[in-house]
Amino acid sequence: MKNKIIYKRLIGLIFLLTLNLCGIMSAQVTHDVTVSNFQFSPANLVIAVGDFVKWTNTDGLHSVDGSQATFPSNPESFGNSIGSGWVYTFGFTIEGVYNYQCSEHGSGMSGKITVGSATGMQDNSAVNSSVHAFPNPASEILYIPVSEKNSIPNGNLKLNIYNLSGKCFTSNVPVNDNAIPVNINELREGLYFFELSDNEKIVSSGKFVKNQ
Repeated sequence: MKNKIIYKRLIGLIFLLTLNLCGIMSAQVTHDVTVSNFQFSPANLVIAVGDFVKWTNTDGLHSVDGSQATFPSNPESFGNSIGSGWVYTFGFTIEGVYNYQCSEHGSGMSGKITVGSATGMQDNSAVNSSVHAFPNPASEILYIPVSEKNSIPNGNLKLNIYNLSGKCFTSNVPVNDNAIPVNINELREGLYFFELSDNEKIVSSGKFVKNQ
């Protein structure tokens, strides 16, 4: 298991190095999290593969514990030791959902990071616009706004939902209102991407986070 994680980590680092050599690492982002008043703020982040998260402890004795010993489902371990006045930065190169907590205060002081990219999605150059589904995050029903519904052939659209591995969940959805309700109760927790298309082209796309 340890060797597998090391291998995946090396592959991720090689991938990032390749992107850097190609001159397209400018999209890399560092996300700031403040550690204060017995909480991580923001407690939930959705980031891209290759992004960094920087935790800054401004108050009290705390730590970041995202180890697989504490959270076995984490794709890899990260974290630091208990202390005060520290700054800790970690780069995420493996897709997935990462949970973490303060090892001093346990689940009462916790956070979550969802790391992903739109693998498996089609070329969106012809997409009219990226839409904001709601609520986001969602746990049971997701609503996807639809514009110009009267111009949709037969009043139906094809809905594709992709997970981080590129697996596609497809269904045909009737457009009866300005927002399409989608039941996501059976989806696992994590980051997803969606596309709505008619018979000829993709008409909208976006992303959402599925919560438990």
